[in-house]
Amino acid sequence: MTDNFPWGKFHTSDWLTETGDLTPAERGVLITIVCLEMEAGGPLQDINTRLARRCALQAGGFAKIKTALVEMDLLVQSVGMLSSRFGSKMLKQRQDDSAKRQSGARKTNAAKAKKNKKNQYSNERSASRSAQFIQKPESEISPLTPQGEKPCGPNGLSENVKMMAKQEVKKRA
Repeated sequence: MTDNFPWGKFHTSDWLTETGDLTPAERGVLITIVCLEMEAGGPLQDINTRLARRCALQAGGFAKIKTALVEMDLLVQSVGMLSSRFGSKMLKQRQDDSAKRQSGARKTNAAKAKKNKKNQYSNERSASRSAQFIQKPESEISPLTPQGEKPCGPNGLSENVKMMAKQEVKKRA
């Protein structure tokens, strides 16, 4: 299989309309060729013995059915290759769908890259602000404690906080 898609859009109403007058053997050959064409990703080599074997028929019986399908314009022969109208239509649809998905993926990836770049810039600004705050000397940081007292930190609680805690303990007692 040459393609990443092991499937094709199969429109049942088209199939039933186009194959309504076929014999069961003709339908079997046609669907087998469509499947082989989809799997190959394009037209098949027109080798009767090989295709007959894939369709589980004798070469003579296969040749008659193939000729009938070509006359009905359901199979197309050209320069040693064989394709079906159904398979060609399904392959074209698959290629169009693939192109749409790739285009959509490119747009999505571009939008994600733009968003990531914006977030990265925002994070860098935030980190820069934090670094500026951390680098300020203690005298430039406005304390929340009364003037002259050290703020809470590695040196422990301020005297004002300690006094408030003692008063709270007295009230409870």
